[in-house]
Amino acid sequence: MTVEMTYTAIATARDGASPSVAVEGADLDLALSTPPELGGRGGAGANAEQLLAAGYASCLLSALRLAALQRQLDVSGAEVRCVLDLVGRGAAFEASARLEADIPSLPEATARELLEAACAAWPYAADRGVKIPNVELAGAGEARGATPDVAARQEATDGGGYA
Repeated sequence: MTVEMTYTAIATARDGASPSVAVEGADLDLALSTPPELGGRGGAGANAEQLLAAGYASCLLSALRLAALQRQLDVSGAEVRCVLDLVGRGAAFEASARLEADIPSLPEATARELLEAACAAWPYAADRGVKIPNVELAGAGEARGATPDVAARQEATDGGGYA
């Protein structure tokens, strides 16, 4: 049986003397700033790239938690880290992102299988035609006895990232 789930999130960014972004239905209203590297003044506020990285990381963590729940696995202490790079190309920017999932409560093989299942459920999965960041299992190198090159990785057909 297929279960249809629908969810809509709404965020509004406002320009002005004090730019901000707010999320409807949540206690989230953040000041925005533009980093000096992108021509801004910097400041205490978050910037769009930081928010995008936070969104990618939290969304993959949600997919990981759902996959774990479906398999009755404990992922207590799991973390997903997103590194988002923004590079200027003339008048445009190109972004790429890498995500690392650390699931210390599970053996490596189980963690890899769970991460693959989470990526399959994740809305940004490449097989759905969306250009996604690179996803890998953190700690697969030194701590788990494998080289980073064999880390669980899912890449879009253009090499990951998005334009």
